[in-house]
Amino acid sequence: TVDQLLSRHIGELSIAVDTLATNMDTSSLESWELEPHLSCALDVLKMTGSFQYSLYDLQNKTRERLQIAMERMIADNKKVLTIPDSISAVQVEAMLAKHVCCKHQQEDAAATSIITLKRLTNNNNNNKEKTSLFPESMDAISRLAKTCHTFVFDVCFIVPKQYLLKMSTLSTWKEGENTTEAATADWGADGGNDQQPSYGTLPQSYITHVGEHMLALVQALEPFASDAGALTLTNLVMDGLQDVATQPWKDFASATHHAEVDPQNEETISVLMNGNSLSELIDLRSSSDTSPLLDDSDDEQQGEGEEDIASAEFCNKWLDVVCCAVTGRLLERMLRIPRLASPKACEQLSVDVDYLVNVFSALGVSGHPHVLLEHVANICTMDAEEWKL
Repeated sequence: TVDQLLSRHIGELSIAVDTLATNMDTSSLESWELEPHLSCALDVLKMTGSFQYSLYDLQNKTRERLQIAMERMIADNKKVLTIPDSISAVQVEAMLAKHVCCKHQQEDAAATSIITLKRLTNNNNNNKEKTSLFPESMDAISRLAKTCHTFVFDVCFIVPKQYLLKMSTLSTWKEGENTTEAATADWGADGGNDQQPSYGTLPQSYITHVGEHMLALVQALEPFASDAGALTLTNLVMDGLQDVATQPWKDFASATHHAEVDPQNEETISVLMNGNSLSELIDLRSSSDTSPLLDDSDDEQQGEGEEDIASAEFCNKWLDVVCCAVTGRLLERMLRIPRLASPKACEQLSVDVDYLVNVFSALGVSGHPHVLLEHVANICTMDAEEWKL
């Protein structure tokens, strides 16, 4: 059938996109160019949107033709059976429709055909949802869209992923290991930490590379998002985008080794990723210093046109999933740190996390920075008395 031919073709496209993503050269981050890779990946996603648009258009036109055929069959069915001198194109169309919709010759063949056409054209008032004329193709398009989501996400996430990979084994966390007991005693002397955080402590290169990449991602997304036509097609296949960011959070859930945190439970992962329900359980002492810069977003959008708003929304969708994945991966890698050997190591981790919190705040994406990032930064700077509470 036409549906099967289309679905096979779409399936081959999915394989091609998956192969393209798999063979992407990520051997050298120094020579990695974000913009051309991202432009290519987004063009593939736009192609998928264009394919879906064409499929919807084909379905609508097919439904219109079936509607016309049904109306002609109803009119033809009321006529007295006679042997015609000639057959018009309209009658031929009605006969073909009857034959396709009811292959077995029956006395009520016409009535059965009309019922079938009513179902396909959604002329039955009892049907609340339209019947898809190409169900296999629609399912194949959904799978292709997910493959393209993964392709674009891999391009956006490859740099943070690589820099965070070895974060848990950095020698920084072992600094002061030989003097840990003395340092700990001094740290907790007189009921607290008398030493103020060192303002000379800078974020490490692994986290600054991640932050710089996130800021560069905004500029890399803007050229594509400024094309209204491309955006219209791409938005047709953006459903389910958040699913691409789940794996880092599953790894984080696994790293907690908590009996009630099941990495395979979708609801649990969704709660962790969202973070809103966790806010009530966490005391953020410094939340006022790291609040998202989104307070004036509504006022800013009032002065923007529809195209500017659509462009910003598209960029924010991708920034949201990448920020979400970076957060999940960073939390997971922090749990993999064997030990923070000294207050200095704790301070360094706090500085690293605070840097990323500030970057996410500057991006102004709703839901970021995640509440757990701020919580970790607070924990790293807690003194001995606070740990006892």
